[in-house]
Amino acid sequence: GMSAEREYIRDGKVTKMVLIELTDHR
Repeated sequence: GMSAEREYIRDGKVTKMVLIELTDHR
């Protein structure tokens, strides 16, 4: 559904942010 797609995109954004933070701390 649409909500599931939006959640997936939001989750991807969060994961991207975490990855950026992890690589930034390195």
